[in-house]
Amino acid sequence: MNFLKKTSVAVCIAILVVALCCVWGYTRVNDQDPLSGTHYQPDRSSGESNLNYYLGWISDGARLFSADAIDAIARENLTLDNTYGSLVAVKTVSYLNGRDIQSYAEETALDIGLDRRDMLLFLDSSSESWYVTYGADLVTYVEGSADLPNLFRKHLNNAFWEEENTDQAIRALFEALDDWYEENIPPLEKGTTGFLPSATKIQSITLGSLLSGILFTLLANLWWIALALIALNIIDRIRFDQFYAKKATEDAPELRFHPFLFWHRPGSNWYEDRLEEAMAEDEDEEEDNDEDDFDPPGESTCRQEEEPDPDTAAPDGDTPEPRSLPAQVWDLFRTLADLLQSSIHTLFQRH
Repeated sequence: MNFLKKTSVAVCIAILVVALCCVWGYTRVNDQDPLSGTHYQPDRSSGESNLNYYLGWISDGARLFSADAIDAIARENLTLDNTYGSLVAVKTVSYLNGRDIQSYAEETALDIGLDRRDMLLFLDSSSESWYVTYGADLVTYVEGSADLPNLFRKHLNNAFWEEENTDQAIRALFEALDDWYEENIPPLEKGTTGFLPSATKIQSITLGSLLSGILFTLLANLWWIALALIALNIIDRIRFDQFYAKKATEDAPELRFHPFLFWHRPGSNWYEDRLEEAMAEDEDEEEDNDEDDFDPPGESTCRQEEEPDPDTAAPDGDTPEPRSLPAQVWDLFRTLADLLQSSIHTLFQRH
């Protein structure tokens, strides 16, 4: 058991516990943002409250549709997802940036985490072209006949790209898709909540993501860590003053200082500095008392002010160089810390 009492062992155990907590929290994160690829199937009774979720599966970068049309698409997806466990994501762009539309659509499907029973309708307004990609569970139903490809060709014709027709055409397309689902896709059993990505995707974690997660956690809580260290440092200073005063009064060499911060333990630089400061203060008090006791009667106790050292005094007409900004900030910090320490020390004495 003496092994567990060592400071180094305690520090290592604390670091290990913090790291394990970060790992556990990082691996338990469940981001339900559609753009990050998590397909969440809400309860069928949730209805209107989850409409914003389905709006997230529509990215109209080319601004082809009005707000009413986008709302209608989201409502159709809500019905499809609740009935068949499937939805049709829509992404529109105004240019392909030199890429072919198929690779762009497939890359988008990977980025948004297209589920095994979902579809993605990709539209490019610059070339007036479109591409549809779908999950593995729909391959049998789509490639078994030409009904679905013909359905898209019928509604995404040249007239679709006319500005006054896009809203009406996309609504008609989703109404036709609703009929196609009803004829070809078996509905979910009652009480089933759809297909979750965790059933088809393996969650993995790498050393880089782990370290970045731990670093992010530390940076997010850096302010509170700094405040805790400052508070513990001040408390250790107050406890040391009380320990030194008690030890000097009772002359008890067996007393030992037990700080909150392990680097303030006896033998450390911090401890030795505090001890030297306390002993120097005692010596100054003793010298002052001795001078007061041996002053001859009638002799003036006024002393002339010490003349400035000619070697260190600034030349006439010259002003000393200003201190650097970090030094001034550090002095301000120390002043505030001393003020806070004295306030806490006074509070402890009152109680």
